[in-house]
Amino acid sequence: MKIGIGYPQALDPSAALALVEDADRAGLDSVWIAENPYWPGAFATAGAVAARSRRIEIGIGVVSAFTRSPAVIAMEAGQVQRLSGGRLVLGLGVGGPRVLDDLGVSVAQPVAALEETLVVLRALFSDGIAAHEGPVHRLRDVRLSFPVEAPPLVVGTIGPRMLAMTAATADGVVISAHVPTAEIERIAREHRAAERPGTRGRITAFVAAALDDDPDRARARLKPDLAATMVRLLRIPSLQPVLTAGDLTPDDLAATAACAREDRPGEVADRVVDELCLAGDATAVAARLRRLADAGVDEVVLLQAAENPGFTAHLAALAACAREMR
Repeated sequence: MKIGIGYPQALDPSAALALVEDADRAGLDSVWIAENPYWPGAFATAGAVAARSRRIEIGIGVVSAFTRSPAVIAMEAGQVQRLSGGRLVLGLGVGGPRVLDDLGVSVAQPVAALEETLVVLRALFSDGIAAHEGPVHRLRDVRLSFPVEAPPLVVGTIGPRMLAMTAATADGVVISAHVPTAEIERIAREHRAAERPGTRGRITAFVAAALDDDPDRARARLKPDLAATMVRLLRIPSLQPVLTAGDLTPDDLAATAACAREDRPGEVADRVVDELCLAGDATAVAARLRRLADAGVDEVVLLQAAENPGFTAHLAALAACAREMR
């Protein structure tokens, strides 16, 4: 198994890039850069990471496939691929409905639309497109002016229809954060079963994490974001079966969201954190990572961990854990 970290966008860029250098030297496998609405752009950040690192993989995880033309995505991703010496993994998703509405972007059939985008990108990374007339994209005489090896194209999702398309079409799947371990295991098994014969895509799981020798302190660092995230997730009814696939109940989810609405995030139950996140020292985290590796997960990306004080003290132990499970 590979172990990666989420790029710490909340830090000053100088501090964030210095931490990436530390992770690169320590032997962690990847750094993943999210593109959240109105935060720094993922591709510019990825270019800086490429310049400040030597061997670590650079994951774009993930960008909306519909806020840019696929030609622009290919231009940006292709240049990062060249700058990094072929270390890019390009993660695509749909994007939140509210954000897309605010930007005036309409996606009527997201699964089919993203599948079409994958086809278009593969063509652009190859010989280009003479003419393409699809339900979403219309391109004519579009070719990159520079040769580039196509990066792996992975899709961020936990929805069943998108997962089925991803197994058949993409190079891998990125499982969103705040998913119970039991559900990550189920998705990994079903993804493997649905893959095209002779192929093996990469399965990456994003997991919110905090490393600290004091497990209570680690949980406390995760509770505010977990509570706020639960408010958003509960607005999507189809996600409730996913969130309750483990030991949590709808009442547990509602109580967690209430902690955010009522400005008492410290009251999020410890067992909710333990179900949806990773909290503790490197030894405790490693035990959960081994369970995911046994389920077929290829890579776990620790989100938020790099933004917390003391993370660098655990880098060597995490890197050793990754080497042991490869």
